[in-house]
Amino acid sequence: MYGLALRQQMNLVNSGAVSYSYLQGGFWEGSSLRSVMEFAYGGMRDLIASAYPGYVFTLMFYIGCVVLVVVHRRKPLPYIIAAPVAVLVGASLLRLFPLTGGPQDLFLTPLLILVAATAIDYLISIDAKRLTVAVLMTLMVWRAIPVLAAYYPTDGGSSVGKIIQRVAASAAPGDPVYLCTGDDPAIRYYVVARFPIPDNPIVEGIRGPGPRDHIDQVDDMLEQYGRAWMVMFPPCGEMTPLLDHIAKEWKVELIERRYPDTELYYVH
Repeated sequence: MYGLALRQQMNLVNSGAVSYSYLQGGFWEGSSLRSVMEFAYGGMRDLIASAYPGYVFTLMFYIGCVVLVVVHRRKPLPYIIAAPVAVLVGASLLRLFPLTGGPQDLFLTPLLILVAATAIDYLISIDAKRLTVAVLMTLMVWRAIPVLAAYYPTDGGSSVGKIIQRVAASAAPGDPVYLCTGDDPAIRYYVVARFPIPDNPIVEGIRGPGPRDHIDQVDDMLEQYGRAWMVMFPPCGEMTPLLDHIAKEWKVELIERRYPDTELYYVH
C-alpha cells in the first residue's frame, strides 16, 4: 500500500512547459490567528478530500482502528493521529513544507512520521535500557547530517542553494526555470522559501517511461519561451544527451558549476 501511495504522489500533474503548482503554493500568507485556523482547516479538508488512491487511505484507516483497539499501547489516539498532522501544519506555517492538500501531504508526511514514531515507541517498550533506540537515533542523525546540511544551511552555502540564488538574481521576469528534478526537497525548499522567483515559470523535469519524454518537454518549453535557465545536479542522472540535443538548435551557455557537479545553464 505504501509503495502504491508513494508512486501516485510522485506523479506529476502537469506536462510540457507548464508550471507545477506544488513548488509555488501551500504556505500560510495570513497574519492573524483566524487565518491560521482557516489555513489549517482548509489544508486538512482538501488533504482528506483528495486522498488517492481512495481504497489505500480507507484500508489504512481501518487497519489503524483495529490496531488501536487490539494493541493496548501507552500512547493514546490523539498522540498517534494528531502528532503527524501537527508536524505537517506547523512545517507549512514555518514555510518548510507546502500544505497543498494533495496526495503528497497525505502519504509522504503524516504516514511516514507515524511509521517512524511507532517503530521508536516499540523499541522503547522492549528495551528497558534504551540502548537500541540510542543506537538507531544516532545512526539516523549521522545519515541525515549531510542531507540536512544541503537542505537548510544557515549561510545558504550549499551548491544547490547557491545555484538557485544565482537564478533568482539573474533571471528576467518571464524567463522559465527548468529544474531537472523538481520533486527533490532541497530544490523545493530553495525555490519556494529561500530564494522565491514568483515571476518565473517553474518547469519540472518529466520522469516518464519514454526515453525521449524529457527531450520533448524541453523542446516544447524552448519553442514556447525561446529561452530558459536550466538547473542540473547529481540526482538528475546523466543529462549530457539532453544538453547535446539542445545544442543542435540553441546556444547553451554554462553559467556556473559548483561542487558536486551542480550546474546552471542559460539556453537561448
